[in-house]
Amino acid sequence: MVIFLSETEVEQCLDMRSSIEALELAYKADAAGRVVSIPRSDMILPLGPNDAYVYKIMSGIIQDFGVSALRIQSDRIRWEGGRKFKLGMARDKKYVEYVQVYDIETNEPLLIIPDGYASKMRVGATNALGAKYMVPSSDVHTMGLLGAGRHAGGQIEAFAEMFDLEQVNVYSPTQKNREAFAKEWDSKLDPAVLSVDEPTKAISGTNILACASNAMKPIFDASWIEPKMHVSAIKNPEIPGEAFSEVDRVAVATTQLPSGPHNYAPRFSDFAQSLTEKWAIPNFDITAAQDISSLIAENKNPESEETTLFLNNIGIGMQFAAVGKVVYDRAIEGGFGTEIDTDLFLQSVW
Repeated sequence: MVIFLSETEVEQCLDMRSSIEALELAYKADAAGRVVSIPRSDMILPLGPNDAYVYKIMSGIIQDFGVSALRIQSDRIRWEGGRKFKLGMARDKKYVEYVQVYDIETNEPLLIIPDGYASKMRVGATNALGAKYMVPSSDVHTMGLLGAGRHAGGQIEAFAEMFDLEQVNVYSPTQKNREAFAKEWDSKLDPAVLSVDEPTKAISGTNILACASNAMKPIFDASWIEPKMHVSAIKNPEIPGEAFSEVDRVAVATTQLPSGPHNYAPRFSDFAQSLTEKWAIPNFDITAAQDISSLIAENKNPESEETTLFLNNIGIGMQFAAVGKVVYDRAIEGGFGTEIDTDLFLQSVW
């Protein structure tokens, strides 16, 4: 049987600790050559000067976990005011994004889940793992978080799981959002979570500068980076190019990139070029950086005196295989989900 889970059921089957543990094992397997993964590919159809239909896919295989996964998103995107927004175009203003998990021995599908919660967890876990292997845990007690959306929630949860945080300062441009975010997470986590009204107030004096926004341009100034600070970001545009010269060590999610993060678009449109420019980082070659798999496999004791930066530059398909396997195992164990006859997915000819 194929298991189909609702959003609520996925949340019941996946927590941050298990996400971190699964991805740490997956990155070690990747470094050892037991992972095949394809970075994110976006197929973009412009629907106006600022809107587009985007069909996004990524996939990966983890031999150690015995599964492969395919993540699919069918999105309407709008770029406005220097930020990127997803528009809920499906019924009831919802979104169409899901993950399929397969057994690599039988080839059969095992699991189908909506991807929103799982995606937040794999992004948060990846950034926290980047920090774990770049900064001593004894040096991390405070965090400045720029962003107050869904992925910001994944970041604060992951860093609180990884480190003994005492305080998190949160800034986003919208007062209502940052105050609601701080109130929510202050009640959920041990560290005090405070809303601040300036980005410099969030960052100054902290051990971690974490970016988790929907901005398509830098959200902090490189001069704000302090000695021994760890900088963490969930995508390229958040980071000013000058930041890379302000740190001693850089790592990224992957150096295996397609021709561009938005690599399929109509040739007659300027859309692809404009998006590539938004995603580019001046004066930094990502392909020459260390990736997180080699960083974890190296297992080098972090230097207390180093200023470091981890950039989660693009999604990796095997991340969904890792968290998807956790969800599947727990769904089977706990009896979650709706069963769908596997025969509906099979055929007798090829």
